[in-house]
Amino acid sequence: MSLMQFFARRTIFRDLDGEMQQHLDEKTEALIADGMTREEAERAARREFGNVTLVQQSAREAWMWPLAESLWADTKFGVRQLCRNYGFALTTILTLALGIGATTAIFSLVNAVLLRPLPFPQSEQLMWLAQQ
Repeated sequence: MSLMQFFARRTIFRDLDGEMQQHLDEKTEALIADGMTREEAERAARREFGNVTLVQQSAREAWMWPLAESLWADTKFGVRQLCRNYGFALTTILTLALGIGATTAIFSLVNAVLLRPLPFPQSEQLMWLAQQ
């Protein structure tokens, strides 16, 4: 699915709904021509076609990016919830800022002390001597 299809998905879904309805109408008309009443023909066409909603959902899933759709929906929901309660939003933002700042500070310290090699030539050959 291209990026243009991602943004034009409402049009695609509307076209899909129209096409499925057209198939049902064609089958209904064929059954009416065979001698059924309109109500019987519509019922028989729907029964033969299957669960319309399930078929539409399966077709939509083929054209969607489930991860991107889910992430976008979760982001919109989160922003709506944060905008609804300013005190909670402020507390959440401050907690995240504090957590990110503390994590950055601790990683900087660990990186400088433990992860980065010592500033000596052949530092991997250094040994610790101690007396017991």
